[in-house]
Amino acid sequence: MIQVQGLTRRYGDTVAVSGLSFSVQEGEIVGFLGPNGAGKTTTMNMITGCLRPTAGTAVLGGFDIDTDADQARKMIGYLPENPPLYPDMTVSEYLEFVYALKKCTLPKDEHLAQVCGMTGLTEVSGRLIRNLSKGYRQRTGLAQALAMGQSKAIYDVCSKTMGGVGIALAMIGVVICPITSGDTAFRSARLTLADWFKIDQDSYANRLKLCVPVLGVGAFLGIGNALGFINYTVIWRYFSWTNQTLAMIVLWAASMYLFKEKKNFWITAVPATFMSAVSCTYFVLAPECLGKMINTYADGKLVAYNTAVAYPIGIVFAIAMLALFIYATKKNTEKKAA
Repeated sequence: MIQVQGLTRRYGDTVAVSGLSFSVQEGEIVGFLGPNGAGKTTTMNMITGCLRPTAGTAVLGGFDIDTDADQARKMIGYLPENPPLYPDMTVSEYLEFVYALKKCTLPKDEHLAQVCGMTGLTEVSGRLIRNLSKGYRQRTGLAQALAMGQSKAIYDVCSKTMGGVGIALAMIGVVICPITSGDTAFRSARLTLADWFKIDQDSYANRLKLCVPVLGVGAFLGIGNALGFINYTVIWRYFSWTNQTLAMIVLWAASMYLFKEKKNFWITAVPATFMSAVSCTYFVLAPECLGKMINTYADGKLVAYNTAVAYPIGIVFAIAMLALFIYATKKNTEKKAA
């Protein structure tokens, strides 16, 4: 996907980058690290076509950034340390501008809503960029890097902004989690169907009997989303909520099991309480659930989430679940004593 060969940049007698060569294959996630002055930003500028190399080549998806710059740039989402933002635009206006500027062919409303969701900008999409915190500005910059729907996004940020841990968390949150969640969804669907229809999964033939239709449904949804007649983001949000709810149920079940085995059940009861609040809050806020009833809308578009109502409901639900669990443990203890 990315092939760099002998990349060199000189400024007079000063050599900023000397004969750099590396490759990144499709699907790989690579961190580009080095001390200050090592030439990281210079290399990024050359790879993205912002700076012409003195020698060497950079090829992205088969297109040379020097000789086929327009085609190569279509595959790049680039976020520098200081995001190129227009402070007098709202977040949604800015992303629509970038969408049009890059001539993106994906369904606009659904795609930009998904980008905002991935980067945590949904709640502030109607606010002026000048009024955002630095963190939200960085998120807006990342959103514009992803607005084209590129196969890769180059996130050039120095350690003073995020640090190594922050960069790792960003990769996990924005890239790895959606990939692994999608993989888990297909595997879980196959195993659930196998259990329902009592189809043994030891043989590859039986696995294929379920894998083919499950992946076929996934392909249909993906193509439908690309063509604009299926809103895949809604399906994805339902999947996210069911994942959260499943985690809550499993944690409560594990807590009761540990209690009966006379183990430390609080190691699962505490996160179970937290996940109860998360699952309930999401159900109350999400537009596809109860959100349409309590959130603020203008011209059919979401303006603000009513967290003043949703958060207390989530907390009360979590306390109720914890109280129910404690009640069940006491009843179990009394039953054994009798």
